[in-house]
Amino acid sequence: MPAHWTLPCWLAATLFAASASTQAATYAIDPLRTSTTYELGSISSGRFERHTGTIELDLAAKTGLADVSIEAASVRSGTPLVDAILASSELFNASQYPSIHFLGDRFLFSGETLTGVLGNLTLLGKTLPVLLQVNHFACRTPPAPEPEVCSGSFETTIDRTDYGMDLGVSLGMPKSVHLVVQVEAVRQ
Repeated sequence: MPAHWTLPCWLAATLFAASASTQAATYAIDPLRTSTTYELGSISSGRFERHTGTIELDLAAKTGLADVSIEAASVRSGTPLVDAILASSELFNASQYPSIHFLGDRFLFSGETLTGVLGNLTLLGKTLPVLLQVNHFACRTPPAPEPEVCSGSFETTIDRTDYGMDLGVSLGMPKSVHLVVQVEAVRQ
């Protein structure tokens, strides 16, 4: 799974919007079952491993709020040297901007099916609108006393240069970064 640009925050919001619940509810992102992967063309891929956040959802009103943060230094490519470059000031600048943040405040539906989450992604101190499209979303209620769990897969493509990540562009490296966020959250 590729993970370079994290938008798990956005994806989490989308996942919870389609919850089977009919009342407003709050969900906490499960950090062990949430990841964001990235692909920079065929050049690079990886994942972000540490996420925190909450999703507030009112399915009846088709409203919600997804507030998700990704730890920039948790980016993993499979090669420690590349991970250090990714976290450096040339790319994610994790020492100055430790979090990548997604705040999704508009849940999009087709009938009763969640199709997207619109919000703002903050990366390197710059905030821009992002639409997370839903690949899959479902909620399940395990046997009592376990709480309801919602999970889903969301994706988007961003232009990294919009956030000031220009490394390698003059040498022909792609600007577009494809992000896939897989989220699982537990009703509180």
